[in-house]
Amino acid sequence: MAASKQALRELLKQFEEQFTGEPDVDMIRAWLPQLRTALHGAFPSDVRITEEVARLLGIRFRRGMQSLKKRHRLEIGRLGPEAIAERYRPMLADRIRASAELIKLNRDEEIERQLRRFAGWATGSLPNQTKRTDKGELGKGITKSLQEESFVRRRVCIDQGHKLIAAVDDVIALEHGAIAKKWRHVIPHAGYQSREDHLERDGIIYAVKGNGMLEAGRMRKAGRPYAEDVDPQPAMAPYCSCWWESVYDLEDLPADMLTEKSFPKRNAET
Repeated sequence: MAASKQALRELLKQFEEQFTGEPDVDMIRAWLPQLRTALHGAFPSDVRITEEVARLLGIRFRRGMQSLKKRHRLEIGRLGPEAIAERYRPMLADRIRASAELIKLNRDEEIERQLRRFAGWATGSLPNQTKRTDKGELGKGITKSLQEESFVRRRVCIDQGHKLIAAVDDVIALEHGAIAKKWRHVIPHAGYQSREDHLERDGIIYAVKGNGMLEAGRMRKAGRPYAEDVDPQPAMAPYCSCWWESVYDLEDLPADMLTEKSFPKRNAET
């Protein structure tokens, strides 16, 4: 990667030495294929992207399994984190493939953007363009793009990691009969931009559609939508770190979700 970036810098240096400051369409056409090849070499390859995504999502997946075991402690307490992870590993593989493709698409779009920028800069067609005699302008823009790509790649993996754990969480809740879900908002911290509607939902409990307690009349929606109908779901909005906390016991529901049938033995005693 370092050698490829050096090759890109050398190519830009050569262009700067040959470029007179006057538009030359033929020269630009001759340079574009060389710049495209150099940019593809400087940006991460498909293999490297896939490996990096697998590493970062693998870390997030292992940490997430620890969190999920705590969230569903009564339901999966007999399973260790490794057993849980193994069971849901196919979901990790699917997320790795999807995330890698997203990052590759972002990379290819950025390369094309830089090529358009190069052509526009060299022919003087960029809006609000500085003088073309500022030959370092092009290199600075490409260097910045390479630096930002690494940040964007990590951010995508963090976001996709949240979505992965949320998906596994949903499967566990369904498999083990959750009757409701409580919206949980991440503790606000530096750099995290909370959404107002997500903050308002924090702590609100929503019934799971079609669960046995609901069908038996032992609980009700209390005028709120089903958990499945809340839009967007936790972790689904870009860079959202909210999550569902599954509820399995009527005792954990608020009073407005209970009915006279909720605790028949208790009512009979009174």
